[in-house]
This record gives sequence, structure tokens and C-alpha cells, in this order.
Amino acid sequence: MISHNDITGDKIRTKGVFSKEAEDRFDEIFRKKPEWKKHDSSDTIPEQADAWIEVETWTSESFKELARNLEWKYVKFYRVVDNKDEK
Repeated sequence: MISHNDITGDKIRTKGVFSKEAEDRFDEIFRKKPEWKKHDSSDTIPEQADAWIEVETWTSESFKELARNLEWKYVKFYRVVDNKDEK
């Protein structure tokens, strides 16, 4: 069954999962900030284990955690902060 927009009559298509290239391009345009570092989605901890890391999420929120406690394979962008309470 094909769905149509009730106003325009256009076909409605769902977007699939981004390709790696599209995801990187999306990050480059919309998510990358100068002070943030891009992580390669590996399990490697690129910073000292006791460093506080602020992780950018796909929502407007971010969170802070010790580097050793993060699941680095899910981290896209991060930055090192002095402490958990830094804004």
C-alpha cells in the first residue's frame, strides 16, 4: 500500500538508514563543532581513562561521563572537559 500526502497528493516514502557517506556528511554539516572531536566508532579509548568526557548525542542534549565508563563504539562526537560540572 502506498501512502499519499492528503494535501499535496505526493507519495510518502520512509527514509532508510543513512549510508556511511551520508552519515559522515550529515555530521559534517549539522553536528560537528570546532571544539568537538570525531570518534571512529571503535572500542578504543582515545583519551585518558580518568578524563571527563562530554558526549554529543543525536538529540539536543549531551552528557558527561568518565572515559573508562563510556561505550566508545557508540560515541560519534566528544570533547574533554575539566570536570563533570563544566558547562
